[in-house]
Amino acid sequence: GLFAAQVLNKFGFLPVEDEGRLRDEDIREHFLIRIFTFAHFREMVDTNSTIQSLLQFHQDCKYILMTYNQKKLKELGRIVASYKKGEFDNTLNEYKTTFYTAFNKKPSQKQHINSLLHIFGYFSDKLNTNEKKHFLHLIDQYRENKIRRTVIIELLRNWAHRFNDTYLLSQKYLNPYPEELATR
Repeated sequence: GLFAAQVLNKFGFLPVEDEGRLRDEDIREHFLIRIFTFAHFREMVDTNSTIQSLLQFHQDCKYILMTYNQKKLKELGRIVASYKKGEFDNTLNEYKTTFYTAFNKKPSQKQHINSLLHIFGYFSDKLNTNEKKHFLHLIDQYRENKIRRTVIIELLRNWAHRFNDTYLLSQKYLNPYPEELATR
């Protein structure tokens, strides 16, 4: 009770969820994405804290950040871009504070669709007409809650492998947490 309240007050950005609520797939996914994205950030800070590692981290998290909060994505980009030599600690602290607040709210289906369509844009000139139609059909099915988003993500991952797109393969949005933890 009291201790947990104090921890949450001091570290409000930490992902915390009631065990019963984790049975809901959307809540569970939001929780897992936050846990593993925050862990990825901490790992970057603890093992290789340089402006280059921060830039790589920011690049790898572009679509997760776009999904959760486009405004914060732009703000984080400005923080990284305004880095001045010798001031990495200040840049990292400002990035950290802004980064954690980007994940405060679970993204909507519309926000996910926006990111999925952006990623699709990387392949659209390489796909045939039927593949494009199939993808857009899957988006419609997802919008109508007939399929899970993971179906579309798996297709995008497949295309990233097929076209050897290392930029997209490094995107945490396409692999936000270990597959073993996926619900379906």
